[in-house]
Amino acid sequence: MKKEYFLLIFAIIALSAYLFLHNRGQDSYLLPQIPEIDEAKIESIEIIRNDQAVNCYKDDGQWVVTQKKFPGDTRLIEEMIASIKGLAITTLISEKENLKRYDLDKAKSIKVIAKDKDGILRRFSIGKTAPTQKHTFITLNDQKNIYHAKGNIRRIFNKSIDNLRDKQIQKIDLNNTKSIKISKGASKRIITKKESQWQAQDDAELIQQSANSLIETLSDLRCSSYLETQTKTDFKSKTPFLKITLETEQTFEFILFPKTEQNKYPGVSSQNKYVFLLEDHLADDIISNINTLLNIKQES
Repeated sequence: MKKEYFLLIFAIIALSAYLFLHNRGQDSYLLPQIPEIDEAKIESIEIIRNDQAVNCYKDDGQWVVTQKKFPGDTRLIEEMIASIKGLAITTLISEKENLKRYDLDKAKSIKVIAKDKDGILRRFSIGKTAPTQKHTFITLNDQKNIYHAKGNIRRIFNKSIDNLRDKQIQKIDLNNTKSIKISKGASKRIITKKESQWQAQDDAELIQQSANSLIETLSDLRCSSYLETQTKTDFKSKTPFLKITLETEQTFEFILFPKTEQNKYPGVSSQNKYVFLLEDHLADDIISNINTLLNIKQES
């Protein structure tokens, strides 16, 4: 009897070991190996949604967006590159090509293709994020198997052309600013800096805080978006709402036009090739400082 018990126990152990090793081998087979890539070699990233493609690529070492070569937002593009390099598969979810269930169908998926100079480095499609927000449903290389990938990567790649454009309007060294020429309507004034103090040519009293606040805002200004259908040439004949000229080692010009129905101010800068849209709260800060410097009663 004891011999039968030993044989039974041995059989159970052997069967358990077989199932364990078999499942490990099966998991290894089902989960594909993601090859290592050198992120420095990535030359382009194509994002495709419902047959609409957004292309980011390097041009003379700088990231640009679309064939129009809009300057790209380096921070967002570097986040995408890190996600492409670190793509990690954790679980096989389905082998049935049930794409719609996981938002991996053509209408909702986001396809990502990363290339170097020789061809494709990584290609995958992104579906919806798992309920935990810690994983995302994906497919690899247009194959049918659906996997969990680590992280909420849909957020990283769910970007439009406007999202990926560099929103910095201008970059000016405020310490080197020598004079400010401002005009709004019929009111004009030139303010110069002397021994770190701002003063007006007509010797009118000047609030230092307003001048410094204005320069600080203009020195590193970012917009909310750009106008796609209008150029700086289209605005040459338009009457400015206000105009500011800064003298540093160079001359910088900044112009705002009347607010749109969307509560944003169109504007142009000599440091930017495109017509931008400035959020009203940023524009209101600039306008408030301008009104103070021009002795204009604050508008309600």
